[in-house]
Amino acid sequence: MNGQGKRAVYRALDLILLAAEIGGIVAVLLTAPFGSPNLGEYLAVGGCVVAILAGIPVLIHECGHMLFGSLAGMKLASFRFSSVFSRAKTAGATEMYPAKETHIRGRMICFTLGGAALNLMVGIPLFVPYFVLPYHPARLFCVLFSFANLYEGLRAVIPAELSAGKTDGAVLRGVIRRDAEEEIALRVLTAQGILNRKTFSEVPRALLFDAPVVREDLPAFHALLFLRMQKQLWEGEDASASFDRLRESAEYLSAAQEEELLRYGAAVAGEKFTAKKQPLHGVRELENRLANTP
Repeated sequence: MNGQGKRAVYRALDLILLAAEIGGIVAVLLTAPFGSPNLGEYLAVGGCVVAILAGIPVLIHECGHMLFGSLAGMKLASFRFSSVFSRAKTAGATEMYPAKETHIRGRMICFTLGGAALNLMVGIPLFVPYFVLPYHPARLFCVLFSFANLYEGLRAVIPAELSAGKTDGAVLRGVIRRDAEEEIALRVLTAQGILNRKTFSEVPRALLFDAPVVREDLPAFHALLFLRMQKQLWEGEDASASFDRLRESAEYLSAAQEEELLRYGAAVAGEKFTAKKQPLHGVRELENRLANTP
């Protein structure tokens, strides 16, 4: 099955989950002993709608990545989420790097599963009061919000590659199957784990330069190229080839990566480098060296 067919399957499964969510909400509303609806019931339904539109289930999902990643020994690099009205390509994104270079595959699996896990950990308990507690507007809110979390968690584990990137399920499948893209990501994470405490001298050259071949529009490949360029600059080598490859793929780089590329361009051209503090110890060491180069 080609990529378009796989995306069609994902959309079909996503629609099934969405239909199940809507069906569950309708069933709850139809079976609730409303009588004459009161203010509490209006607030419960309205509050759930506002929470969903504000992206709270997405926030919970990204917090799950952050929580489970932290428990697996990873550090936060960036965190964001958006409401349904945002124009962002993705509803949320959490980036973390390992504190150490060991057990990277296990850390990655834990981090990847964290988002869906927290959605389910929130959604399932919220559903229980519907069956065990007397009717109350708060119980109505809980069960409606539980559907939103269950939907968010379950759709994330469907393995698919979308225009905005891979789902958590697709990433997890790639890590388990040792696909080339995930192997690149694991190499990047391993290098970041080393650089968190050490310098580029401790980063094995083979880790960065003997990597599997992947598409050059992938974020993991760009991260690898940046590390290659930094390693070459640390070793005093000509890094122009890595720089040129990154510049040629500028359309795929984020705004932060474009800014970083321009900064390193000075060092590649042999000019004085303007230092900017980076989160990894090894990168700070490199930039201090470049900033102090006559």
